[in-house]
Amino acid sequence: MSYPEKKTRVSKLLAKKIEPLFQVIYKFYCRRTHLYSYHGVQVSVPPGIFNPRLSFSSKYLVNFLSKENLNGCSFLEIGSGSGVISLFAAKLGARVTAVDINPLAVTCTRENAESNGLNLEVILSDIFELLPESPFDFIVVNPPYYPKDPKNDIEKAWFCGKNFDFFYRFFSQLKSYLKIDSRTFMVLSEDCEIEEIKRIANMSGFSMEVESEKLIYWEVNYIFLIQPIDAN
Repeated sequence: MSYPEKKTRVSKLLAKKIEPLFQVIYKFYCRRTHLYSYHGVQVSVPPGIFNPRLSFSSKYLVNFLSKENLNGCSFLEIGSGSGVISLFAAKLGARVTAVDINPLAVTCTRENAESNGLNLEVILSDIFELLPESPFDFIVVNPPYYPKDPKNDIEKAWFCGKNFDFFYRFFSQLKSYLKIDSRTFMVLSEDCEIEEIKRIANMSGFSMEVESEKLIYWEVNYIFLIQPIDAN
């Protein structure tokens, strides 16, 4: 499954050159509300919401979930943004709970669910903070991973805190929401500090194993299966 090391090095060099330009384009593009359709789900994405059209990870995760049997399963998404992943899971028959720390994202997810004729619960919460303890069959997270302190709710979609605070809090509370056979998936890019995130997971009693790997343009993306270490 692994890509050759040479290709990874090339993709990293391209990323260093392309990322600054991409950030400028992204900020300009996201000044307006846009419609985005993918796999039969259409969402409206206003300014201030993470836009899946310009994101590799959202589409990658939707494609990955399309191969899972979600019908009748309880499904939790941490950081729903526009709701495209949660709505897709609901379309596949899952009983969906979507969580986001940004009030704009909570409103956006609710409105997009209504416009798609889909039912899901949407909760304003900082990760698990305001989410009642209840186990889920599936948990998915497309996390912020740049180690910088966010200045506002919008930046919390990108920055996990300079000391990786998001990951410490996520892994420290995750067990309360798991069944014996729960499946937890996290999508990450080679652009982030994966080894540090793995170390934080291990400290909290979790392993992270690559479930899927894909080179998308200049960047290798991964979907990790997260499991309690004592379950391996």
